[in-house]
Amino acid sequence: MPRSRPKRRPNIVFIMLDSLRRDHLGCYGNEKVKTPNLDRFASENLVFEDARIGSFPTNPNRSDLFTGRFTFPWRGWTDLPPGETTVAQLLQRAGYATSIIVDTPNVGRNRTFWRGFEAWNFVPGQEGSHTSLNRKVKAPYFCDLKKLRYGPEFCRDHMRKIVQRRFERDEPAAMTVRTALDWLDLNLDNLPFFLWVDTFQVHEPWWPPRPFRTMYDPGYEGQEVIAPKYGRHKLLTAREARHTRALYAGDVTFTDRWVGILLDKLRDVGLYDSSVIVITSDHGHYLGEHTTWGKPQGSLYGELTRIPLLVHHPDVKAPGRVRGLVQPPDVTAGLVDAAGLKVPEFFHGRPLWSLPRKKLRKVAVMGRLEGPLNITDGAHKHVLWNRDAGERRAIRENSLGWTGKGRDELYDLRKSPGETKNIISPRRKKAAALARSARSFLAEIGAPEEFVSRFFA
Repeated sequence: MPRSRPKRRPNIVFIMLDSLRRDHLGCYGNEKVKTPNLDRFASENLVFEDARIGSFPTNPNRSDLFTGRFTFPWRGWTDLPPGETTVAQLLQRAGYATSIIVDTPNVGRNRTFWRGFEAWNFVPGQEGSHTSLNRKVKAPYFCDLKKLRYGPEFCRDHMRKIVQRRFERDEPAAMTVRTALDWLDLNLDNLPFFLWVDTFQVHEPWWPPRPFRTMYDPGYEGQEVIAPKYGRHKLLTAREARHTRALYAGDVTFTDRWVGILLDKLRDVGLYDSSVIVITSDHGHYLGEHTTWGKPQGSLYGELTRIPLLVHHPDVKAPGRVRGLVQPPDVTAGLVDAAGLKVPEFFHGRPLWSLPRKKLRKVAVMGRLEGPLNITDGAHKHVLWNRDAGERRAIRENSLGWTGKGRDELYDLRKSPGETKNIISPRRKKAAALARSARSFLAEIGAPEEFVSRFFA
């Protein structure tokens, strides 16, 4: 890990792969899904073994990353407040050229996330962008609509969009990367730069182009459930569920292909070695684990909370696996530090370069404005529900479709890595210790009392 800031300020390239599950990458142990470009990058650089989410899901995660602050105790799916300083603003003030290129609709439509970026480009992507639809094109439904998270109108429009995609370059990740390649060509002498590339390709609906669509389940002829309904349910047959997972895997491999094209461009133009390059995700996605699909409210299990984090730094000459808990604000602090700037006091994170010399975090606390706290020390995971009896009852009765028990949970991650065996009854002292650490964390970041009091009397 770098022990001093580089003499020359590096370029910074941040690649966000929305909804990418850590366990679908070869560099994290998957032997079935093909991710050769990410695996090559990992073999040459730093692989963080225990990166965790902070604020959940999509927009709250970007709030953490853009501001260097945990935001879930204050706000949920909202704009960035006017007074919040972003990492793009800090880098722009330091002389960086700044650009964001995104097909993630929630980020692309929210212009408060563009603050500090002098160039921006919102690419029509997976969801919510229908700029070139021909409404005379027939839109077949691939499955029984009650199995899908989207309504009939969205499904019809999305099917039209899918059938009008004729070439690989029409896919969201491809369009986003191609736009990034063009931006690089225009800015090869505009150094240093901060380039944020954000793609929604791995997010549902999953319908990658051939051969990626059939790569992991050839010969399937049943219903194509490309975006399963969120929550706890058994709407999909076992065969449909297997195929849906194959479609997700196909989109992972397709996205890996285009990430590789972007990385090769940086190598070809001589910018790779002089750049800090971060590749990560905002969260995962349930694919039937815990009898759950999607990313509904409730307990946040490892399929959602453990994220990939791969980093290239010009000062690191040897690859390595980095242990220790790290969260999005630590990544942001690392970017600022790598640029040779002092990390602002209002940041909640410390530069991830501090690992492994010292422990960044005793625990990682994860959550959203509503729902439980999710706390881990890396070996155990505690889900601490708020004290509202009505909400807990609704969870247990599945009236909200949420994950979890509606009661506190504790898992030994060494013995139950899938977080399926709740051991809180015999291990309440351990759960209490994790809860105390979470309370200390909330005090340290100045969380509002109305949030803290939901969990601690």
